[in-house]
Amino acid sequence: MILVVILIGILAVSAVPALSSLSASREAAAAREIRRLLQVVRLTAMSSGRPTGLSVSTASELTLVQIESTGAPAAPLVGPLGETRPPVSIRSQFGGTSISLARTGLNETGAVTFWFGTDGLPHSRAADGTPSSAWTSDGTIRLSSGTTVTVLRISGAIE
Repeated sequence: MILVVILIGILAVSAVPALSSLSASREAAAAREIRRLLQVVRLTAMSSGRPTGLSVSTASELTLVQIESTGAPAAPLVGPLGETRPPVSIRSQFGGTSISLARTGLNETGAVTFWFGTDGLPHSRAADGTPSSAWTSDGTIRLSSGTTVTVLRISGAIE
């Protein structure tokens, strides 16, 4: 009986580092996914000739959106086969991870959209889809652990 208790104790002690490593892996994977989605919308804007963005909700959901024509409101981005892409839920896909802050280069926070123009540069837009202004600082998306994804205002590069 004592031997069983000792073995359980050893197993429990060895499991704690593995669990913290799993949490760090989820955070890193979530940050990579956010960077990938930002790169997708930036490249889509440049190749399609239409403003394209990544909408970040307060529920940690990411939706790819695009403006089809001048003055039109944002609509979900349609894939190459005509399908609408579903939102990406950071919380459900990367359990225990969430977005704690999303801030554009105009210091807009909360539910925001990171827009990219046809030149690949980030900017902001009004609710009706009209351009509002160029960013004055870098945009950031911060995860619950403190990991930050940055969109550079000068170049549109994603770090």
